[in-house]
Amino acid sequence: MKCISCKSSISNYVFFCPKCGAQSPLLAEKLSAKHALHEAWAGFRGVRSGFYGFAVFYVLLVLSPLLLAGFWGPMLELTGRPFTNYLLHNAVMLALAPLALLPFGEARRVLQGRFSIGDYLRSFRWYPRMFVFVLINLVFFFILKYVCSGLPANDPILHLVRFVMVLYWLAIVMPAPLLMSFHGLSPVRAVYVAWRGGKHTRWQQFFLLVICVFWNAVAAIPLGLGLLISIPFTIYVLSDYVRAQNEQHVFNDWLPSADD
Repeated sequence: MKCISCKSSISNYVFFCPKCGAQSPLLAEKLSAKHALHEAWAGFRGVRSGFYGFAVFYVLLVLSPLLLAGFWGPMLELTGRPFTNYLLHNAVMLALAPLALLPFGEARRVLQGRFSIGDYLRSFRWYPRMFVFVLINLVFFFILKYVCSGLPANDPILHLVRFVMVLYWLAIVMPAPLLMSFHGLSPVRAVYVAWRGGKHTRWQQFFLLVICVFWNAVAAIPLGLGLLISIPFTIYVLSDYVRAQNEQHVFNDWLPSADD
């Protein structure tokens, strides 16, 4: 590949020219959120019928209880004993949230174009790792809550800081469940690799997450029927994006070697 600025020969897997520092076409052409959505939809639309049974099961028995718990938590904290209720809410989320992440453990099966209820039940072998991953996130969110709203010197601007830090953290850890699936990493190592390796693609990961949240919110409007497509496509596009990151060696410098 040639640098578009100085015309030097550069590796196909670098984000910046080592000679002049110009950005390579890698991010825009292969790892942008826009490219990921286009490529994933091209692959998904022809096989989406292979996800319908799983999608019904997932929306009714996994997503619905998780959303109810999510709405219940903030209301519970408005009642007496907010700290105790906060811990109770997080305990419920710690049990339920890993169930929503289980399909990412079977990302290779998802990308083959079919994922059934049986495949989801078999993915329960990933529950312990997803449980630890969710626990890492909840600990981070608890620290943010304490620093930004639990100290005596509480500044309202810290609530905005907390919101921004939550979004930034989600952009960082987005690839982690899929790194566990593709590379067999532990949850802690997956978060570390996602943090170090994803520095150049982090904004694209953030854009992809925002788009996924938006289209699932829109898909839920017609009695939730749109979720039967939007949910499996969300799982598919995120899996496909991390697959593309692996193909472009995004995480290679941080993955454990065979000697580790």
